[in-house]
Amino acid sequence: MSGAVRRWTIRLVTAGLVAYLVALATLFALQRQLLFPAGKEPPSLERAGLAGLMEPVKIVTADGLDLVAWYHSPPNRNAPLIVLFHGNGGTIEIRAAKAKTYIGAGFGVLLPEYRGYGGNPVRPWIVHTIPQ
Repeated sequence: MSGAVRRWTIRLVTAGLVAYLVALATLFALQRQLLFPAGKEPPSLERAGLAGLMEPVKIVTADGLDLVAWYHSPPNRNAPLIVLFHGNGGTIEIRAAKAKTYIGAGFGVLLPEYRGYGGNPVRPWIVHTIPQ
């Protein structure tokens, strides 16, 4: 291998390694935003097509936060209540179609919103301790 080809190969490998390390550092720095792509805008019953079917309620956490949720009461005492979580992206609006299906089938439905999602306070990845 000639000296010029060897230097070119070393530079190419070094550039590739530097690019890899920069990409790795970027992913590390952004990991929480990538894992928890929280919808920041407060959810809307009207946009979701659930106005009149569900009502907004507040869930008060043990550490004193008021979190948004939507609720449809069961049609009778013996009907089950389904607690429907939306996953790690978006807001409770993305589960509107499923909520309509369950409501139509005669179930009560609770769609709770997570911390840091849908206008709720606090970041979702912050660990909270409950006061004793």
